[in-house]
Amino acid sequence: MEYDRDYRMLIGGKLEGGSARFDVLNPATETVIGSVPDAAPEDLDRAIEAARAAFPGWAATPIAERKVALNAMAQAVLA
Repeated sequence: MEYDRDYRMLIGGKLEGGSARFDVLNPATETVIGSVPDAAPEDLDRAIEAARAAFPGWAATPIAERKVALNAMAQAVLA
């Protein structure tokens, strides 16, 4: 099985690598299967700020549009 080996955080609509990274191991083989961001408190603060800024627009979006958007995201994850 092949994994995407360069995971990033989505903060404020931008993909970021984070302040540091750490390897993810396959527990059965102990081989490295990926590298993920190791978010620092500053990364978390920026993510919270971005979420707070985005919330009013999302809350004002009609429920039918939010449903379409969430279903599209679910389909992308399943694909």
